[in-house]
Amino acid sequence: MTITFGVLSLYVVLFLTLFGVSQLTLPPSAFGKEIGHKATVHDYAALAWFVSSMGMVGGAFGSGLEDDGTVRNAAYGERQRQRWQKLREEKKVREKQEGET
Repeated sequence: MTITFGVLSLYVVLFLTLFGVSQLTLPPSAFGKEIGHKATVHDYAALAWFVSSMGMVGGAFGSGLEDDGTVRNAAYGERQRQRWQKLREEKKVREKQEGET
């Protein structure tokens, strides 16, 4: 749930950033010439949506090429990594105790 909220939040931030940047850097006359009609706010929003979506898909493919440890380090904070380490250590102690009996 937390990761989903984080991804959606970052998507919205990326969309809004690209929407603003596209309006600042892409003059309506040049953009309109490329799309074949006068550029509207809807056209800029569609462009920002497309670029944001492609960025998210590219990021997802890129993270899919990483190993689990790298993705966990990027997705979770230090406290969660400490919890996992503690659980691994406790599991080793239990397995060692079970092996001695």
